[in-house]
Amino acid sequence: MRDATPPNRTTLKPHDLKGAAALITGASRGLGRALADALADALVDLTGRRVLYPRAETVPPDFEARLRQAGAELIPIPLYETVCPEGSREAMISARPFSVITLASGSAARHLAALGLDLEG
Repeated sequence: MRDATPPNRTTLKPHDLKGAAALITGASRGLGRALADALADALVDLTGRRVLYPRAETVPPDFEARLRQAGAELIPIPLYETVCPEGSREAMISARPFSVITLASGSAARHLAALGLDLEG
C-alpha cells in the first residue's frame, strides 16, 4: 500500500526574495500559475514597488488583484494575443483525412472548437 502522505512542499519565504527578480511564463494556468501563486504568497509587502507584468492580452484577473493587494504599483503590458489566423479553417479541411489531433494548449482547443468543423468527416 502506498503512503498517502503528500511529499514535502518547498515554500518561498519573503527573506529569500530580497533583491531577486522572477520570470514566470505561462502564469495564467497550470504549473506556471502554481509558481506565480507561490511567488505572490511570498511577496508579503510590495508597497511602493513597481511590478512589470508582461502578459497575454486576456488573462484571469485574480493574479493582478493579488499583486495590487500586496501594495504593488502594477504595470500590466499585453505583449501578445492568441488569435486564430486567417485560413485556419481551410487548412484544417485540406488536411483531411487525419488519424490523430494533438493540442498543445487551451487556446488551440478553443480555436479548434470555434472553427465548428466535423473532425470525423
